[in-house]
Order: sequence, then C-alpha cells, then structure tokens
Amino acid sequence: MTYADPERIVLPVVQSVRHTAQITAARMAGYRFKVWQDVHDNRVRPAHAFLGAPKYEYHRVPIDEPFVDLDDHKLWFPGDTSSPPQCWMNCRCYLTFVKGHAGPVGPLLVDN
Repeated sequence: MTYADPERIVLPVVQSVRHTAQITAARMAGYRFKVWQDVHDNRVRPAHAFLGAPKYEYHRVPIDEPFVDLDDHKLWFPGDTSSPPQCWMNCRCYLTFVKGHAGPVGPLLVDN
C-alpha cells in the first residue's frame, strides 16, 4: 500500500467530514446511538466485519462514544482519519442511527 496516491488520502478526509456532519445532524434530531454497518462482502477487512457484526458489543454505541475494533483502535465513524491508516484507507463501511433502544433505523443520513 502506498500513501502517495492522493485519491486514497483525500477520499477518507471527505468521508470524515461527511460522517462528522451526519453524527451532528443525528444528535440534533434526537438519535442516541450509532451503528457500524459494513457492506457484507469478501473485501471487508476482518476488523470492520467484526464491528459490523450485531453480536459484537461495540457494533452499536452511544452517539458520543467511539467504536473499538479488534486491535483496540477507537474509531468515531468509518473512515476516521484520527485512527491508523490501515483502519480507514479504502473503507466502505457506513453508519446508521438509532433513537432509543429499538433496532436500527437506517440507513439514515447515509449514502453508500
């Protein structure tokens, strides 16, 4: 993997801005939880497939708390560039949001 490819760097930065705006809008609309969703194909990295598994305790977290992956990286959203590059480069995961304790409502404020 090379870090010299501008598209591989710029796209996650744009995704970070988008996810930050989505979380802010969801919080303002009364959503209390965020849910990590992966695209469920054979290209999803193991750590993200784990986060996307409904049985995993960090699959759904309070909107103001990070997700925690298998390597103990804290990610606020898919494509979080504050985490190591191997966590966000080429990430295709997305968020859905939940208002209360019921199941996820989504995809909300999300495009793939």
